[in-house]
Amino acid sequence: MKLAAPLLLALLLALPALWRWRRRGQAAEATLRYSDLSAAAGARPGLRVRARALLFPLRLLAIGLLVLGLARPRTDLGAETVTAEGIDIMLALDASGSMRTVDYGGDDRFHIVKRVVQSFVQGITSDRVGLVIFGAQAFTQCPLTLDYEVLLNLLADVEVGSVDETRTAIGNALATAAGRLEQSSSKSKVVILLTDGENNSGKIDPLTAARGAAALGIKLYTVGVGKEGMGYAPVADESGNTRLMPMQTHIDEDTLRQVARIGGGEYFRAEDEDTLRQVYNRIWKLERTKFEAKAYRRYRELFPLLVWPALGLLALEVLLANTWLARVP
Repeated sequence: MKLAAPLLLALLLALPALWRWRRRGQAAEATLRYSDLSAAAGARPGLRVRARALLFPLRLLAIGLLVLGLARPRTDLGAETVTAEGIDIMLALDASGSMRTVDYGGDDRFHIVKRVVQSFVQGITSDRVGLVIFGAQAFTQCPLTLDYEVLLNLLADVEVGSVDETRTAIGNALATAAGRLEQSSSKSKVVILLTDGENNSGKIDPLTAARGAAALGIKLYTVGVGKEGMGYAPVADESGNTRLMPMQTHIDEDTLRQVARIGGGEYFRAEDEDTLRQVYNRIWKLERTKFEAKAYRRYRELFPLLVWPALGLLALEVLLANTWLARVP
């Protein structure tokens, strides 16, 4: 146990002085003199008289407890580390048709990505996160939020085909994500863009969008997902049956590298689920290391355990002095 204001304990030195002042006052009280006290020689003070002598010590005890309470005794609950501020992160996910490609060992790219992003979001505790989905167009699925449950529910609703899936508008996705971060007051603003293709749609060139984002102080990370070359995607035939059909995919890694370089971030390539998880964890660590961590000690204040009994004793002293132990002049 520690005292937050130990110097206040010096007030306890006044208690002996108050006691001496009280004794002197009692000695100076008016008295009656009798010529013969033999008739009262065997008389003893009654219970009330003896109890009345306890009133002032009761008051001193209450004052002592109040002084101890003002010194703020407290117990140390240990250190708590917090970051100085949070990060604002916009996740931009490719939902074009090529994300149906199956090259992750049984599941398609998009559902693997959703699982990894879900795990990434669940590991965040104090940072705002938003979500942009893009195909031939780009739109905000979820604005920046601290309500991760809402974000995860909106992510679960997204499927390939939620936007026009025939093309990929990487530049539009970057511009949309940057627009969501433009008004942010956070000192660290990040876009993580994931795609398995190349920019072939939209009115904004990826490099132009990257320069605009960089001018706003937004850091850009890009992730190329999937294996290069021929893959297989589920396609429904005329009878409604789904079959895996060959699909050629190409990741424009040069553009993604340039976008990341312009945005002061990095480009990553993930050809399997484990690597993709490592990519998101790596980005997270790169950003978190830039923040100053501050340690705070947490305490449990104990002064109520002293102040409330002290107030109770004062109330009891006043009550007794004016009722059962009242003095008759």
